[in-house]
Amino acid sequence: VLHCNDWHTALAPVFLREQYRYAPGYSGIRTVFTIHNLKFQGQYDPHVLSDILGLDGVAAARNQLLRDNGKCVNYLAGAVSYSDRVTTVSPTYAREICTPYFGEGLQDLFLRRHDILSGILNGIDTVSYDPAKDRALVRNYTDPDGKAENKKSITKYVKWYTPEREKQYPTSFKVDFVGQPHEGAYYYRITRCPICVYAKKLGVAELMPLFCELDSVMIALQHGVLHRQQTIASGGDYCDYYITGSRE
Repeated sequence: VLHCNDWHTALAPVFLREQYRYAPGYSGIRTVFTIHNLKFQGQYDPHVLSDILGLDGVAAARNQLLRDNGKCVNYLAGAVSYSDRVTTVSPTYAREICTPYFGEGLQDLFLRRHDILSGILNGIDTVSYDPAKDRALVRNYTDPDGKAENKKSITKYVKWYTPEREKQYPTSFKVDFVGQPHEGAYYYRITRCPICVYAKKLGVAELMPLFCELDSVMIALQHGVLHRQQTIASGGDYCDYYITGSRE
């Protein structure tokens, strides 16, 4: 089961159906798409369908992804159309998004797919995770002091970049969160990139600069501007970046 959440992953069910359904090992995959906030749908100019997604020639994809009389590509609409099941954060919200007031322009789509739409209430298991009885805790408690003691026992595990872990995970991302304000944004630096390592193993390292350029394209689609000085893929010692908005 491929479980996707919100518009950021909404194209996965689309590509699974249109590009991989006949590929070995993919035919049995079923998809679930979960909506947390319908306000954010991933809407772009129609040219994205051909220039970036390569689906302009697929009639079914065009029909499901284009919304507002063809004025925009809507990623979330694609996921709702292509997924085997669609869930929301509660049964009430599942009913509400089928109405014009809460449907954010997609109520017709939810009504059409109401048979695979359901809501699963957000929450926790208050019995299994009762701090007074939970066996996974260092100390069971009902008072704030007990919570502090458990927190203290956990913090010793959060320091990742120790010499031992460097040896254990030599190809992981290593991010230096500099965290300094930089022209209205925050500056980050990656000093080790496992994608570059994997690309070298596959013998396609020369493609990495292209992938780095695609970062700028994708961020531009979000009305942002990517700023960077160098990348590991281009021979630099690190990848750095900060992102600012392209609109006031």
